[in-house]
Amino acid sequence: MEVFAGGIDASDAVFTELIATIDDTMKDREAPVSIRHRTLQLALTAVCGIGQSNPGAYFLRRNLFPTLVSMVTSPETQHITFEAMLLLALLSTFHKSDAANLNPYLRAIQDCVDQDFMTRICWTASYAGDAAVKSYRAIADDTPPTFTSSIGSLVSSSLLRSEQPWTPIEATAVLLPIYEYLGMNPMFCAVFLRPFSEPRDAKAPAPPRAISPLPHTLLVLSSYTLTHASSTASPRALAYAQLSLNMLLVCAENGEIMRAFCQPAEGEIRLCRQRLPLLPPGRSSRPLACVLLDCLTLWLRHNLQKRLEVTAYDTCLRTVHRILSFLQTERIRLEHHWEELWQGILGLMEFLPSRVDTIKSIRGSYELVQLAVVVLAFAISSDFFPAPKGLHQLVVSIKPGYEIVRSSATILKQRELLAALKVPLPESRRDVEGQAQRVDVTLQAIEKMIKYYGDKLAESKARSAADYLRVISREIDKDGVRGFESVQPEEPSKKRGDSKADVNFTRWACEDGMALMAVG
Repeated sequence: MEVFAGGIDASDAVFTELIATIDDTMKDREAPVSIRHRTLQLALTAVCGIGQSNPGAYFLRRNLFPTLVSMVTSPETQHITFEAMLLLALLSTFHKSDAANLNPYLRAIQDCVDQDFMTRICWTASYAGDAAVKSYRAIADDTPPTFTSSIGSLVSSSLLRSEQPWTPIEATAVLLPIYEYLGMNPMFCAVFLRPFSEPRDAKAPAPPRAISPLPHTLLVLSSYTLTHASSTASPRALAYAQLSLNMLLVCAENGEIMRAFCQPAEGEIRLCRQRLPLLPPGRSSRPLACVLLDCLTLWLRHNLQKRLEVTAYDTCLRTVHRILSFLQTERIRLEHHWEELWQGILGLMEFLPSRVDTIKSIRGSYELVQLAVVVLAFAISSDFFPAPKGLHQLVVSIKPGYEIVRSSATILKQRELLAALKVPLPESRRDVEGQAQRVDVTLQAIEKMIKYYGDKLAESKARSAADYLRVISREIDKDGVRGFESVQPEEPSKKRGDSKADVNFTRWACEDGMALMAVG
């Protein structure tokens, strides 16, 4: 305030006039486009520099939303959509956690019905997201033409890591406005899903550039941010991964999005294949729900580290839980390589007891262990596999080391882990105690199942994974899953990403916005 206004006393008048001048210039159609563009960049630079500090409140006094919408939808200024949508997203997160009701941009996003504006946002986001994906692939081409070339690419990428860290480029900040719109505006969700409901006529003119639909692009980009979140010790990379997970959770909690995602998709969707072990290649035209599950699997398997990102893993498991619940409710049988997901969840459950001293001090660790147990039990007691073999493989997979029965030591350690992580709570938190009791019943059912099928395997004297599978298959087909006769699947609670986490990410979006303006 001293620099801009010469003192606090004059700051109110100076900042008010500055914002008014910015608004008037941007919406002046008589002004040269270059001047309007520079003014938008000035506004974005100012907001990025201010961050969450007090001068940002001046941007709330004069609502720039109508002006920015006009710039995005006007043919002469459509090319500056990226800056406009990023500015709107940053303004909408200003003091979101403690003063959301006072933010006019949040209300404007919620109430917006301009489909032309939303269509332009979707196209621009897909364009920017595609550029971000290409930046990862430029480090190491993970196109899978042959096994040999794929392994060669992985080897070369490991050599490049020290020189070219796997961090998102600044354009990845486009995830923030899409996350905000998906979570707050039903009309935007309809526009987001338009490629599924309105397939393009083959005879119609091609779009300005051949790019994938936004849902495809966001999932592909998420696969890279989630795979490489802990490839470097970068808080920024982890922040982008958390934002990606929050966005995937928003998608999983939206019934319309999930119905569209469960339909066969057009074309092949290439996810990240830059870290071992690789996921099986996805078949063409597989539903986007399978792609979403693969993104979650990538996070589960590639980010187990000493300082565990508990919040991110909690978001990941909540998203898995929500998807499984949707499939169960809608009676959708999804053909998917489920064993990869079970490996990821059981791998997490194996990792947690080995880090009990470390995670004790991390808020939410106790609830994360509970959630892992609940999600695993939900999968066992639900019915969303396209064939009985899927359930058989969950109980005793053909991949040794990760099946539930043969991972009994890992499962049994969860009870000890919960006891070690539990902290005394006041009587007012009876809801937490009730949840603990429900998890205990669920864990008892899993333990009973493990003992029963473990005894059956011992009696059968099976010698191979295929023999194990046959023994368990016969038992399940005859009597269902033993131990779960009276266990009801626990439905997931609806919990959107924490607004404080959204505000925390804004710091990185502001830094990236400043970097973009420096070269703009």
